[in-house]
Amino acid sequence: MARVLDKLPPQPTLYLHGTEDPVVDEATLAEIVAMPPPGSDGAMIEGAGHFLLTGKPEEVNRRILAFLAR
Repeated sequence: MARVLDKLPPQPTLYLHGTEDPVVDEATLAEIVAMPPPGSDGAMIEGAGHFLLTGKPEEVNRRILAFLAR
């Protein structure tokens, strides 16, 4: 995982993941959020699966807008 995240651009990154997607758990999310540049953030979207934008569009959009407003 670290090799992939080492290639991220230096800008703050928002990482969102669904609680119903079995690929990433909360411990892995914490690891992912700790690696990107300062100012990055991450969250688990409750009840969302792999396709966050179709499963929970209002929640995803709210979090994106809040991240961009910081």
